[in-house]
Amino acid sequence: MEIENKRNKIKSSFTIPDSAVYFTFFAVNISEIDNNYGQGYDFHVFENNKPIRYSYLMKGYNNKFNEFLFKGKVDYNEAAKNIEKEWQLYPEMENKCVPYYLEVLLKIPEKKNETLVKIKEKLDNGIQSKIQEREIRYFANLYYENNLKSLDSVKNILTKLFQNGITSSEKRISEIKYGENSNTIFEDIDYLLNSNHELTTFQRIDLVNYKLAVLLYQNRIEIFESVFSKAQKEYPKILLYSFLAHNFNEYAYSYFKGNKLDLANLFSKQSLRFYSNLDTLSISYGNSLDTYASIIYASGDLNNATKYQSKAVELMNLQNDTSNQRLIEYLNEARNFPEIINVGRKIIKANTSTNLIDSLYKNALKKLNKEDPDYLKLKKDAFQKKQKEILSKIINQKAQDFALFDLNGKTVQLKDYKGKILIIDFWATWCKPCLASFPAMKKLQNEFKDKNVKFVFISTLEHVNTSDSINLTEKILELANIRHFNEFEILIDQKNSKSGDFKMALDYNVQGIPAKFIVDKNGNLRYKSVGFGSEDKLRFEIDTVVNFLLSE
Repeated sequence: MEIENKRNKIKSSFTIPDSAVYFTFFAVNISEIDNNYGQGYDFHVFENNKPIRYSYLMKGYNNKFNEFLFKGKVDYNEAAKNIEKEWQLYPEMENKCVPYYLEVLLKIPEKKNETLVKIKEKLDNGIQSKIQEREIRYFANLYYENNLKSLDSVKNILTKLFQNGITSSEKRISEIKYGENSNTIFEDIDYLLNSNHELTTFQRIDLVNYKLAVLLYQNRIEIFESVFSKAQKEYPKILLYSFLAHNFNEYAYSYFKGNKLDLANLFSKQSLRFYSNLDTLSISYGNSLDTYASIIYASGDLNNATKYQSKAVELMNLQNDTSNQRLIEYLNEARNFPEIINVGRKIIKANTSTNLIDSLYKNALKKLNKEDPDYLKLKKDAFQKKQKEILSKIINQKAQDFALFDLNGKTVQLKDYKGKILIIDFWATWCKPCLASFPAMKKLQNEFKDKNVKFVFISTLEHVNTSDSINLTEKILELANIRHFNEFEILIDQKNSKSGDFKMALDYNVQGIPAKFIVDKNGNLRYKSVGFGSEDKLRFEIDTVVNFLLSE
């Protein structure tokens, strides 16, 4: 996209697809982000001076991505109003809007219980009247969410009601991908694709993806190209390329971690190829380049690893500190000190540096007999800007009380921590990002141990039946020994056997894990965050909030 900058005004243009009904964007210049105060710049597509069908539905439903895309707040009440606006403009759209509308209402705490009742009614009526299978599946996923046992029960019912339906096909696909009969994989895939089974577009592309992956693994390149060529003619290219690019990058990374560099290289190159047909300006393409750079570096190609890593960092807008550090390490190994100073300065300004990046940056200055008089100011400005961004998300609402068992069977309640700052960490034994965050949490716990700050780790969303406390406790203790977090105070969230809800996760409206909630000494919830990026980021975030609360 070409950008024209005249008289402090930026002008550009882009073309949206004919199929677009609504679009949104934000502007980024390294660390500077113009996101319209966390909302993005959004536009409806009009026809005859009226927003076209699906425009308000998309605006409402996509509101949930505000935090991820624009670092803004998600307003589910506003999202619900936008979806309502859709069927006010187009009454015939009401039935199509209802599932998405109910999904949004579920995210509003005071409306959750009544919404669950409505969803259960829709689910029961759907099964009894044998309405569209897709609707039943949607309502089942909304109602049962993390209750895998109940979801499986519904899927068994659907398999019987719709013998050649989507759920039946899903089961068959799983058998093909994970079954033991590997000798007939290609025949089984072709049969399913050409049978009278109902398959979604994504299911079809998933089968093609798996077929291509097996062919590439077997190095049957000619057949691989033939299957890919046919798929390009049969499926929407954007969906096909994005699905294949993402999955082949995942395969490549898995082979890389398993030290199978030849296979990793093969799959990573295909991922880059698929992205080249789709989008070479996205963060996703940057992730794929990051993987490829790691692979070829491990294979001994420092020069090309540096080149691809540099492009990856650029596409990620310097926001991934792990990728940033890899690039600086490669440059340091190549003794390219001028470029370390050039890139390092930008990273420091973006406040996505690490201790190692800072150290290598200073070393590069020393090697070239240079000084950076602005270094401390850059660090201070970036530090303050990041602090301001974190503290802008401070809230103040009464924290929900809880009463949970620890691993020794002792009941622990919120009131036990009155007068102390409490960091609540929601995690699960199966959650890799949760476990990856524990070293940082361990350091934070040691840092604040003498400052009236406590940490509790809530085991939630477990696939193990939480009523079987002995098995779950044993599993946690075994993991704690392996991962060295024995000193953590761990509590077990209680699962409702009927609804499948985990009580504390529900009370705190946990949207994903790992999730951190910080309660002040007066029992008020002051901060919450979801996900894990890196140790440095997490420590900076928690440090900032806790020190702010300690100073109140």
